[in-house]
Amino acid sequence: MHVLETFMPGSVNQINRLFKAGALGNEKVPDKYGQTYNLLDEAGGIFGFRAIELDPIDAMPFIITDFNKKNDSARASFVGDVLKGGLVSPAEIVDQYLKAERVRFQNFKQMHNAYKDALQLGAKRSDLIKEMKRITRRERASIIRGNYLPYLPGDGIRRAFNKNFRDLEEELGREVTNPFPLALREILKIRRNNMNVDVNDGDFDSTFVIPEGFRQQEITPQAPPTTTGSLTTSSGPGTTVTGFGGTQNLDSTFARDTLIGDDPILQEIANRRNI
Repeated sequence: MHVLETFMPGSVNQINRLFKAGALGNEKVPDKYGQTYNLLDEAGGIFGFRAIELDPIDAMPFIITDFNKKNDSARASFVGDVLKGGLVSPAEIVDQYLKAERVRFQNFKQMHNAYKDALQLGAKRSDLIKEMKRITRRERASIIRGNYLPYLPGDGIRRAFNKNFRDLEEELGREVTNPFPLALREILKIRRNNMNVDVNDGDFDSTFVIPEGFRQQEITPQAPPTTTGSLTTSSGPGTTVTGFGGTQNLDSTFARDTLIGDDPILQEIANRRNI
């Protein structure tokens, strides 16, 4: 170790490559990109000359693995915070989606440029496509064209949100409105705005105008009308109810759908009239 410390940092890296090239009795060990090293080339590199032969096909599996890992990480960051439990607002869900999508956009850009670079280095298109089989068909086509494919939350994500808020209702002992349907409407708008954007010439559009009430962690369903005035009735067909700013006949659709609702007194009146 003291001997290595006398070398400059660049020379230390070259010594490491000598080990990978089979010097000092070691077998050749590929680096994280699958590249192995030639002993003569690496020894020559210490003295300032070395010829390096690049093989983009050998490197592609490692580049694809990195691409898939970053995509998985972005998706996990989207659902991780908003599904950790407790009340969340629709705006929080959309904010997390935007953060994850910015990461994915850069990931697609890097993968597309790696694909283009491999072609320029002499790789055959058919060989590259064969190596890209571990990427979904739609993502693969997007990478080749250089057009972005935004993430669409699937049924699994939706079911996870539904379960999360069913569990929350059970924990709180009351009804809780699931914010995901509201957030999904805005997510779909963002997705449309960024569909097929050029990853090099364009940029991810994260414009999001927060609708009124989207920052509320709990959206209360609209309650049915309640009885506020005195109640008078007349029996027989055409029973009427007063005390609601006017007189309504219980036979009318408006009365049954709007005035009666869940009010037990009005339900009893209506039932008696129908006896």
